[in-house]
Amino acid sequence: MNLGPTVNTEYDEDFPNIFNEGKELYFSSNGFPGMGGLDVFKSEAVEGEWSEVVNGGYPLNSSADDLYLAL
Repeated sequence: MNLGPTVNTEYDEDFPNIFNEGKELYFSSNGFPGMGGLDVFKSEAVEGEWSEVVNGGYPLNSSADDLYLAL
């Protein structure tokens, strides 16, 4: 499902996971500035809209492809 330009880019968004009762979205993308190929990003549901994405940073991400988050 396309979540709009805040989350989706013209590149790859993969491996979406929803946590915290639908309030947190974690996914991999190579369409936002990152540390490697695919990085793990987070967006939060705020009043029915997804917030700007935040890169998970080190040590969650590396210079390699980081594909998914499992809690």
